[in-house]
Amino acid sequence: MNLTEQAEVFVKKLFKDRLSSLYTYHNLKHTIDVVTVAKTLADVVVLTPSDR
Repeated sequence: MNLTEQAEVFVKKLFKDRLSSLYTYHNLKHTIDVVTVAKTLADVVVLTPSDR
């Protein structure tokens, strides 16, 4: 498992175990949406693998 995959597992567990239900916007779904858009933008601007 690479560092990015490890970070994903860590953040998902952190949000599941510790995120207060008071956070109705900056939750796991929002974070996943942001990552998805960031990956799309990285493709559009043609970032090198090390810049991803």
